[in-house]
Amino acid sequence: MPARSDRGILPTLRGFAALSGQYLFAALLPLAVMPRLLQRLGAGEVGSIAVWQSLILYAGMVVQYGFNLTGPVLLAGAADAAQRRATFSGVLAARALLALLAMAAAALVAATGLLPVDAVTPLRTGIAMGAIALMALNATWYHQGMHRFWAPSLCFSLGVVAAAALVLAAVDGPGDRDLALLALLLPQGVGAIGTFVLAANAAGRPQWPPAAAIASLLRRGLPVFASQFVAALYNSAGVLVVAALCGSGQAGIYSAAERLAYAAQAGLALLFTAGYPRLAAMASGARPYFRLALSLLALYCAGVAVLAAAWLLVGPRLAAAYFGAAYARSGSQLLWAFLGWMALAGFAPSLTGRLVHTGRAHRVFALTLALLAVSFAAGWLNVRAFGARGWVYGLLEAQLLTVACWILEFLPRRRNAA
Repeated sequence: MPARSDRGILPTLRGFAALSGQYLFAALLPLAVMPRLLQRLGAGEVGSIAVWQSLILYAGMVVQYGFNLTGPVLLAGAADAAQRRATFSGVLAARALLALLAMAAAALVAATGLLPVDAVTPLRTGIAMGAIALMALNATWYHQGMHRFWAPSLCFSLGVVAAAALVLAAVDGPGDRDLALLALLLPQGVGAIGTFVLAANAAGRPQWPPAAAIASLLRRGLPVFASQFVAALYNSAGVLVVAALCGSGQAGIYSAAERLAYAAQAGLALLFTAGYPRLAAMASGARPYFRLALSLLALYCAGVAVLAAAWLLVGPRLAAAYFGAAYARSGSQLLWAFLGWMALAGFAPSLTGRLVHTGRAHRVFALTLALLAVSFAAGWLNVRAFGARGWVYGLLEAQLLTVACWILEFLPRRRNAA
């Protein structure tokens, strides 16, 4: 039986601290580069770049295939180094095949003119294909499962530094828009290569597994992948919807606000990422599990409250510096809307983690489909009424459903019966 100190909140907080460096850099990246991009490229070009990044994000969800959740669980059940190596090799092989599929789908979308951008160039398409291919190497899931949180933090932080340096040194006008896209993809590329090298060194040289092993991994991860992909549809479709309904200019301002808000929310959500392996190991014990899960959610909500108080104090000055005088008012309205969404967004990883840990991953998909329907319907109507921030209102309204489901799952009578 693990020692009490290994089962509580303190080891999770140590993992959170290790991961926080990565997301601190991720939060600083938009602060460092977005004012320059808006000034030198203009909101329209920033919006176009954001559309390409959305395409890459959706392709990346296919490559990830939920292994960020199922991978650590498989490692936790591995009896020895040989099984861990087999798991690493199997996930790597599955993601390589998924990357080929995602690249073909993304190329088809770009070639058929479905992206809401002015022009699709071979260079931008090539940059997107390269970024998708590198995602197959991302071994963050392995380091999380082995409780080595410093590895992905270090790798992605180096990528963020490289991206900021490239934008600030070389992006100087509209002709540098392709360079700007490449720079903004550097954190993912450097992070993928770095985490793969470190994981291969720890697990051993990967070997191509039997087809049956790959098929088993894909079957196991399908419910989680489906729910995460649908979640990405409603969490990350904002740029595409705003670009289609309001134009690339508003999409650029929306993207600038979204980057800042999502970086802050992702940093707070690291509490759940750091706690996930420990919660998975405690799933059979109801009381310790719920105690840790509730502690994580309370810390998350406290973090959102601190951010809201800070924005209340320095928000206007930060908005002017970040968006520029021309876009400060609309940008500030977007960020207030995102703060409302952040206040509710922590309930989702808490709830979905519980469902996955207790063998009810299929319910995650059903919940996500409901969220997708609510957010798209509400978001589409709100965008027409309020402009870009209307999409955030739709996300916020959809999260109310998650809060209701969380209450039903975590009520004391449910906890005592678990």
